[in-house]
Amino acid sequence: QMCIRDSFYTKLSVLGKVVIFLGIGVAILLYILAFVGFWSVYSRSKRMLCINLLCLLVALGVMMTSLILIQTWSEEIQQTNSTLNADLGDYWMEQVKEDPERVCGIQNELQCSGFTHSCATIVGASSECPKNCEETNARWFSPCQYIIRDWITTNHVILVQLLYVAIALLVVGIFFDIVTWIALRSMKHSIQRGNTKRVKEVSSMVGVGGANKETQKKYTSILLLMSLSSRDTARLKKEFARIDKDKSGTLDKLEMATFLKKSLMHNPTRPEIDEIFAICDIDGDQVIDLREFLALFQHSAISNDKYSKIMHERLAQRGLLKKAAAQDPFSSPGSSPGSSPRNQSPNKNGGQAYTLSL
Repeated sequence: QMCIRDSFYTKLSVLGKVVIFLGIGVAILLYILAFVGFWSVYSRSKRMLCINLLCLLVALGVMMTSLILIQTWSEEIQQTNSTLNADLGDYWMEQVKEDPERVCGIQNELQCSGFTHSCATIVGASSECPKNCEETNARWFSPCQYIIRDWITTNHVILVQLLYVAIALLVVGIFFDIVTWIALRSMKHSIQRGNTKRVKEVSSMVGVGGANKETQKKYTSILLLMSLSSRDTARLKKEFARIDKDKSGTLDKLEMATFLKKSLMHNPTRPEIDEIFAICDIDGDQVIDLREFLALFQHSAISNDKYSKIMHERLAQRGLLKKAAAQDPFSSPGSSPGSSPRNQSPNKNGGQAYTLSL
């Protein structure tokens, strides 16, 4: 490994080292943008996707500009009397006057002397040769302009190809972000339409359908939660753990709002969240633990679970649960308590069962 390192990196010119560092920087930038893109998809955040898309567009603009500049400079640097060479020559002589020590160091790194003429072949002082740098001036016979021109001519194709690869990756990332944003938007609208339908169905079943709009809106979130199928318990546990950011084993009001927004695509109002806690917070500690959370989905009125009984009482007090004797209020007439439509598999015509999308 030492031999490889000594034979490759240490023998590179300063221009080669600069290109390597720039390449590493571009690779890190592409990795960060890709990570942000995938994280946006995982968190279903359209805002993060938009920010990532904007960053990708800026990076694409920088890469395209760099490609145009490299192409232009490569053509001009090969023309001895070009404007670029004249500007570089003026800058070189200005630096020789102001900072000769720095110019001497550049000559040593590039293994050249002077800019258009080698200091080793010039007799006497020259505006291209830095003072107090006699050893370097006499050591190298190639002018720095020729060294730079030869390096660009040799490596121009490689630089252009690398930029094309970076541009292609950025275009793929932009396409991915746009497609994902459209998919998330479509999924959100689809889920929201389904939410509206399910809330209406549950409202009709429990008798809230005829209430005024203010009352219906107050109970929208709790009715939406009640519409979830009991066979979603495993996924509900998984989602509960994911939304529980501080890993406390409980959900506060902010985390509950996040659950409704991220998982059910529903933006709850403060009264809706307050009503959820008034019903689900059995022990009154201002947070909802997993047992309280799952008790809301245990719809059987004959359940012996203490939390489920208290939950049913609170739902019944608000008119959100019909007091049918020992029967699931969501089951159809004549069906057994365990055969609620939301406990059955959805049929082709679209049953009431709803499986949480995680």
